[in-house]
Amino acid sequence: MNRLSTKSRVNILRALVEGCSIRSIERLTGHHRDTITRVMLDASKKSKMLMDTYIKEIPEKNIQADELWTFVQKKDRYLTPSDNGNIGSKFIFVSIDKETKLVLNFAVGKRDLRTAIVFMKELRKRVEGRPHLTTDRLRAYEDAVERAFGPNVDYAQLIKVYRRPGNPRREGYSPVDLVLSTLKVVCGYSSKYLYITY
Repeated sequence: MNRLSTKSRVNILRALVEGCSIRSIERLTGHHRDTITRVMLDASKKSKMLMDTYIKEIPEKNIQADELWTFVQKKDRYLTPSDNGNIGSKFIFVSIDKETKLVLNFAVGKRDLRTAIVFMKELRKRVEGRPHLTTDRLRAYEDAVERAFGPNVDYAQLIKVYRRPGNPRREGYSPVDLVLSTLKVVCGYSSKYLYITY
């Protein structure tokens, strides 16, 4: 069985991290897309194993959690009734320590209560003590945080209000203006959030 050299694997992973598509990496490196996919899956399994081994019993931290949007195979507007629930929009829930920028855990799924609960329960296993946690105002977080942490968390939601600039809407990313941000304390002590900056 042929195995890729370490250098080839590193080049593929670098390109993936930079956001290159699998087909563009295929053109750049000369490796077949199935090989690139195998390298990506192998790296993800090893990364998960590394996180499970070393990112645990973390002392209480100032944690921020958010979601990143992506999609599998096609965007929602192209979905048909025959498509299954595994394709379309997906969200990567990520928690990060504000001071060290260490990613504590992540979960991939729909932007719903089920994924939020899985995400928060795993975060609870990794962090000791009573952490300070900040999320956006996704409703699912309130229930998920309560189920995972109970009263042993200082939890607030950062609420941001945006305004779209006057230019006509176009396809793709369109920056918006932040008008206002407020902090809603859900559980714990508001005084503990006074030093948080965003």
